[in-house]
Amino acid sequence: MSSLHSHRPLPTSQIEARPLNFEQLQLDRRRSPRKACQEQATAMFTHGDDRLGLARLLLRDVSHTGLGCLCEKALEPGTKLTLTTHGIPMPHKAGTVLRCTITQEGFLLGLRWNRTPQPTR
Repeated sequence: MSSLHSHRPLPTSQIEARPLNFEQLQLDRRRSPRKACQEQATAMFTHGDDRLGLARLLLRDVSHTGLGCLCEKALEPGTKLTLTTHGIPMPHKAGTVLRCTITQEGFLLGLRWNRTPQPTR
């Protein structure tokens, strides 16, 4: 009978060293499946001084818990926004920015959908 511990590891001299490409590594923190998309949307948000802002978004993926998108502007984590989509139905329209990373294409945003409070009985 064989077990996982009965196999001998390869000697280090036989392991090929390759450079690590960090862009290929992806950490997916989502608890629900996501669906890839390439749709446009408009985000409406408020700045810290309560001025209204608008930004164009390119949606990358959507799930029941959040959204990944490219934005033309950097939005601070914690920014609350409302989305207007141009072609796909979405389960929610309001979200909060969790992260904003600069890329060559623009700013990559991770949004979490805001939950609607349930009425108490």
